[in-house]
Amino acid sequence: MIIKKDKENYWDSEDYFKIGGDIKHTVMHPELIKIAGNLQGKKALDFGCGDGILSVRLANAGADVLGVDTSDAAIQRAKKLYTNRNLRFEHIVSFDDSLIAESSPFDVIILCMVLNTLSDSKSVINLLKIMSGFSAPGGQLLIAVTHPLSRGSMFSTYCCGLKPEHYRIESASFPVEIWDAYSPDRKTQFIDYHYSLSATTAFINESGFLIKRMHEVYDNADMENLHPDVRRRLNSNEPAFLIIDAMKA
Repeated sequence: MIIKKDKENYWDSEDYFKIGGDIKHTVMHPELIKIAGNLQGKKALDFGCGDGILSVRLANAGADVLGVDTSDAAIQRAKKLYTNRNLRFEHIVSFDDSLIAESSPFDVIILCMVLNTLSDSKSVINLLKIMSGFSAPGGQLLIAVTHPLSRGSMFSTYCCGLKPEHYRIESASFPVEIWDAYSPDRKTQFIDYHYSLSATTAFINESGFLIKRMHEVYDNADMENLHPDVRRRLNSNEPAFLIIDAMKA
């Protein structure tokens, strides 16, 4: 059974929380925390925080965290689940929402799987320039994206329709299927957008940040423990995600 979702409605749905979370929570989030380094006493912005799990990890590592999302359903869910003293969640209606500006500047800003939701390069550059304005001098920007060279079965909960002909087309749209690990015959399908590595790095540099390093993220043993059947679809010799570590110029 395949359930087709409009992208905006998808982020508000229970399918996202139930089906789409495990790969990020078990594979990507630990790497982001590791790369962020010492977070004690730092102000962090989790932009596009979704259900708030990464925000909580940042807070537990000692950061003072603001998690924001344009999905009110996601924010309400996060508020119900987490009540850390050094953590708050806010629903925003625009990239430069005053709720973010009032709390800036931030020492650390994280965009986890946000760029792939934007349908054109102008939107990506606009968002990054706004994040530059929210960043403290020398502040850290961490961007997690689907690996620009990833394809097909290398995901444990993702199966994307990215094909070789997409690689040279910026903002090419392609279908993504997320399997329900608890009901293997059930899939949710929506649209993502692809940007090449050269385009992504140019966007970042154009927006007032300097790239320090890149980190390729592979599947790990935690996915085997959670979903052994799903992990068999994975080619763990290829990276599924890319984390870009940049600094405010």
